[in-house]
Amino acid sequence: MKKTTLALLLGLSCFAFAQDADDADRLYDRLEQQDNTALTALTDLAKRQDPHALSVLGFVYEFGVSVPKNIQQAIDYYQQACALGGDYGFYNAGYFYQYGVGVPQDSARANQLLEKINAADIDIETTKSLGHTIYEAKAKAETDTEMRAPILKYVSRYLNTANAETSRIFSRLGLSKSDMLRLAKRWA
Repeated sequence: MKKTTLALLLGLSCFAFAQDADDADRLYDRLEQQDNTALTALTDLAKRQDPHALSVLGFVYEFGVSVPKNIQQAIDYYQQACALGGDYGFYNAGYFYQYGVGVPQDSARANQLLEKINAADIDIETTKSLGHTIYEAKAKAETDTEMRAPILKYVSRYLNTANAETSRIFSRLGLSKSDMLRLAKRWA
């Protein structure tokens, strides 16, 4: 009985986490449509310590989606997501410090954040290499719009043929399919 109850609770927890991730993505879509109640709902979800919602809020403030662009607020949300297990936010937050985007360049701070990655079920060296390559290109694409389409194609090629580990790697880099769709819309 205890095993059955534990399994049921674990299953419900996984379902609730997946539901929260879906909720964060749906709220982001509503926010893009200028639904101001979506920001409140997304913020409420983040207050419940949902790392995906925190990461989505980081993106919202990084790109000024229905709010004024605020890099420091974006970093704060990404760092909060990072602190909740290392599955979200660390590469996003580290990016700003590594390349001096909106903040003074600070490689030591960037490395502190990047070291928080949850490496339990991914190849960490591949993750670091991909993260460095893609985020370096993203930094260049902020000023050189010609770089944007090749970055999106490069990442999409990986995501469209990804096995489970590759999907986890890209998700932890802040480059899941939903993350890339959001970025592509912002860069369009």
